[in-house]
Amino acid sequence: MEEITLGYAALGASAVAVRSSATTEDCPGHSFAGQYDSFLGITSPLACVEAVKRCWASLWARRAFEYREQRGIDHRVARMAVVVQAMVDAETSGVLFTADPVTGRRDSVLIEACFGLGEVLVSGKVTPDRFVVVKECWDVAERVIGDKHIECCPSEDGGVIEREIAGPRRKTACLEEKSARALAALAVRAETLLGAPQDIEWAVREGNL
Repeated sequence: MEEITLGYAALGASAVAVRSSATTEDCPGHSFAGQYDSFLGITSPLACVEAVKRCWASLWARRAFEYREQRGIDHRVARMAVVVQAMVDAETSGVLFTADPVTGRRDSVLIEACFGLGEVLVSGKVTPDRFVVVKECWDVAERVIGDKHIECCPSEDGGVIEREIAGPRRKTACLEEKSARALAALAVRAETLLGAPQDIEWAVREGNL
């Protein structure tokens, strides 16, 4: 508890995200998407300690246990790490892939984006904006604007809330094309350094990636 409390203080953040990261996630043939717990908008050391415990415990949540059972994964090799990081109050966020997750093509970067925090995107609650950026020339080859009817935002009382997006904003692009190109360039740098296609979460705050 003391190490977590000291680490929390060292971040100097007004709020943190406490996120699960298990050894059996994102392997070929299984992803564990949504199986483990993460907690956003944590605003005190005690709440951080409790969230870390709950992340650890989610390794043995019934849904995760049954997922491993169905796929023949040995429960004894599953381990849970927890990442505590300063939380970005994002204006826009999303995910990107340096190889197409459906076709496997590696000549472009696929970006999906939503307003606010990325939780509504990864949980499938909104249809995100979609950009395809060609790696060789950084042209935006595809741009599709989704119907983003809600956004996830930090709550003043800690945690996060979902807020309805009304009017034309819900069908307005939440990411400029120049930002999409900058994201693609950063992603390709990561892909080159790490030597493999990347699945990356990102956020924009006050114009900064």
